[in-house]
Amino acid sequence: MENLIPSRMERGVAMPRAIRATLLLVLSQCAGCSHEEAANPNAVNLEPKSSAGYANQLEIKDARAGDERPDINAETRAVGQQSLEPPNSIYLATETRFIEHGGLSRVRADEVLESREQFFRALDEMSSDAAKSMEAQDQAAHYRSALTQAVGADGAVASFSCGLSMCMGTVQTRKEVDNEQWTLRFLEADSTRVFGHMSAMEQVGNLHESRFIFSTDPSLPGIVVPIND
Repeated sequence: MENLIPSRMERGVAMPRAIRATLLLVLSQCAGCSHEEAANPNAVNLEPKSSAGYANQLEIKDARAGDERPDINAETRAVGQQSLEPPNSIYLATETRFIEHGGLSRVRADEVLESREQFFRALDEMSSDAAKSMEAQDQAAHYRSALTQAVGADGAVASFSCGLSMCMGTVQTRKEVDNEQWTLRFLEADSTRVFGHMSAMEQVGNLHESRFIFSTDPSLPGIVVPIND
């Protein structure tokens, strides 16, 4: 007859249920542990964790922290929403096309004066810019009044607009000589200051049209001419 080693239950030793549960918990936690770890379940495991497991923990931590991170693009968006308009200038945008080196550019003025189409395009742009500036509108009203008085009954001011430092417009007369006379009266008027006056004449139908550009600013006192002219 074979000798069998009786179990604890066969020996009559009953293990309390709480102890059995604790033992099972410890055994399950120490599955895969070393012999020393199993012998001492309270020992602290100082062995480094595998790189894969550590990386997974970092990914989980970063994912959880994502909702708490500050929006680094918020400041960028706020800056982008600020006005991008250029700072205030002493000239309107259209004026800058004709101004260089402290005066009116004869080359740029001639390009516009010699072409009726280009002149009226520039005039429309000047009027559009001036619509946003009360100072430009006040200056246009003042100089137009003086211009109308100088022209008198010999012709009519057909178009006129001013910026902050220059004006441009057209006068139509029945005779070419009339344009010369009103121009002289206007330049000599005491009520206005005119600098760097340039003009071009063209017959339009039965009328003689004078297109002109001039400076109203003493800081732009003359006409800038290329050295080789």
